[in-house]
Amino acid sequence: MNYTINFHFSDLRSTN
Repeated sequence: MNYTINFHFSDLRSTN
């Protein structure tokens, strides 16, 4: 779960 959340968070932050 942490991996998925971290992945999405990283992607959102990276895109931002």
